[in-house]
Amino acid sequence: MRILFVPNAGGVISHGVPLLALSKQLPASTFSTAFLVGKESHALFRALGAHVLDLAHDGARTEMIAYHRFKPDVVVDDMSISTAIVSQLSGIPRVTIQRTGEFPGSRRDNTSHSGNLDFELLRNVSALGLVRPTSPADLVQSECVLVPGIPSIERLPAHLQADPRYVYTGPLLIDDRFAQGDALLTTDLSVVVRYLQHHRGGPVVYVTFGNIAQPTRRLLALMRALIERRIAVISNVLLEDVATAERDFYLYARYLPMHLVCSHASLVVHHCGSGTYHYPLMHELPSIAIGTRCYDRDEVALRLHQLGACTYLDFLDESAAIDARFAEMVDTYLNRSSPETQRCLASVRSLRSEIDTVTASFHFDRVLAGVAGTRKARA
Repeated sequence: MRILFVPNAGGVISHGVPLLALSKQLPASTFSTAFLVGKESHALFRALGAHVLDLAHDGARTEMIAYHRFKPDVVVDDMSISTAIVSQLSGIPRVTIQRTGEFPGSRRDNTSHSGNLDFELLRNVSALGLVRPTSPADLVQSECVLVPGIPSIERLPAHLQADPRYVYTGPLLIDDRFAQGDALLTTDLSVVVRYLQHHRGGPVVYVTFGNIAQPTRRLLALMRALIERRIAVISNVLLEDVATAERDFYLYARYLPMHLVCSHASLVVHHCGSGTYHYPLMHELPSIAIGTRCYDRDEVALRLHQLGACTYLDFLDESAAIDARFAEMVDTYLNRSSPETQRCLASVRSLRSEIDTVTASFHFDRVLAGVAGTRKARA
């Protein structure tokens, strides 16, 4: 069976990793896979072990060319606007990924929060005789919808909970890629290992903001405050002009081996991206979720807060109380014996158990066989 993977063009790494994770679940003996990405991402995806089509993907036109050349039996995408259109136009069966805040008919806890999809990518789709998508709900026309998480966190609206098209996958993550000569390399792995070993036995705070969200000046200031207190920080958030006396307590790299870092961290501070929030759960760590008012992140952050698995703080709230609360929760979570930390970790362990159960029950090859079989039956 031939499977074409297409990430969302506006976040090729964050929306590409789940597809890479899915592709690695398919045996090469029975599946032939390929990725359709922009020219600037070809080297990266090839370094991650993917077969990349020699096309500079830039929308519906190049996706139609990819279908003609690769002839996929099924196309699998992560919120790809072009795939929503071209799969309908071509009749190719489609499997897509959906997350909290984007399920059709779902209610957002805060309607003032915005999304991050650029629907202008398909501004010329009317030339194909089709209606251009204008909302995430328009993107879900597919034979199957994968939810990259677990039911306790990524909650479906009531009218979709019995819909057999929706399948929970558990976290869709890939192994750490951080070796010498790797396309993702921005600092030597030995530097990271040395830093973590140097601070073994002391507090280590991992601060990550993904590849799309932009850290605020407030977060930068609070990171500096941690370093000034001689709390070790490792982060993909760049701090300029760290004082010489404090450089031993700060390590920056644009990309970090997240499993390795979390296996040494005491606390994770993150933006609650779809892949990111799973790491503290899988490594059974407390975390602080930094609100960015992007509904597909903040809705999950609020849910984790409700479950007691993290503390959610809206960093776009200008109140000084947010800064005080951040400092308070850092001190609380770095004290493993505190009652609040123990309650948090109990919730985290429960969610980790659910992750293990859902992951073990998901079989992507069977999903694809069912999708292809359904289309054949309709043909």
